[in-house]
Amino acid sequence: YSTSLYPDDPEIAVLGGGITGLASAYYISKELPRAKITIYEAGPRVGGWMLSKRVEVDGGNILFEQGPRTLRPVKNGLITAHLVQELGMTDDVIFTKKTSPAARNRFIYYPDHLVKMPGPGMSPWQIAKSLWREPVFEGFALAALREAAIDQRPLGLQDESVGSFISRRFDRRIADNAVSAMLHGIYAGDVYKLSMKSLFPQQWRDEEEYGSVVRALLEKNRQPKKITKSVQLPSNPYHLWRLS
Repeated sequence: YSTSLYPDDPEIAVLGGGITGLASAYYISKELPRAKITIYEAGPRVGGWMLSKRVEVDGGNILFEQGPRTLRPVKNGLITAHLVQELGMTDDVIFTKKTSPAARNRFIYYPDHLVKMPGPGMSPWQIAKSLWREPVFEGFALAALREAAIDQRPLGLQDESVGSFISRRFDRRIADNAVSAMLHGIYAGDVYKLSMKSLFPQQWRDEEEYGSVVRALLEKNRQPKKITKSVQLPSNPYHLWRLS
């Protein structure tokens, strides 16, 4: 927006006290210091999907994140990281290495116990066993086998939700259980409102190019990997120009 369109002390309403509403109000206050900003929230608390709780257990306490659990400081994540720094919340951030147990172990509570998500450190047999036995993955094995036979999306379809894509190509139970839980934790959003084309562009293109996500995966694994070689460029700018 253009600040020239507003009076010196405008009254601005922000609908929703989730992370988007709170961040919007903050950035508006920076652009328009004299603005009177009111945040309207229907719920009993602000923060939206973001909700952290510490539960006392024997010998200490456990931090449960009931909303988004991580921040990846790449691309748009840099904006959030900068906001955290501006608000003086850096000391409250828990930094996790990719090799730490917290980063290598992900769990979903369903329906009455913790289920470890397939990932690093699990053997193919353990992954297969989990996909076959755990109720949270119900329908996955059969859906993966028949996915290649499902008709391709309509040519005029420009985008759809992640939930719609997973339900159409695999099984709605997968979208409602495992995928929904995962995306709630990462993006704090509804799986039936988040854009498939934006969040999973590779799988979106794979269906268009190969007609199937599974077929695309198999075809790519059969293709020989490209070998790249490093080239030592000359330090002389004149020689570099000649190469171009």
